[in-house]
Amino acid sequence: MVEKMGWSEKKAMMISGHKTNAMLLRYDIIPTSDIKESGQQADSWWRKQRQKRTKPLKVVRKGKVA
Repeated sequence: MVEKMGWSEKKAMMISGHKTNAMLLRYDIIPTSDIKESGQQADSWWRKQRQKRTKPLKVVRKGKVA
C-alpha cells in the first residue's frame, strides 16, 4: 500500500517511528481493486485456455481409448 501512495518503505518507517519493516510486512494491506484485477486476469486466462482446446478430450474406459 505504501508503494501505491508513492512512498518508500524507509519514508513510511520514519513517519511512523518504526525501526524495521516488520510493521509493513505484518499489515500488508491489499486494496480491493488489486484483488478484483487479479480475479479478472485469472478469468481471462482460463477463458483463453478453454478456447485453445480444439479437440475434445479422449474418454478412456477399461484401459481402451474410446
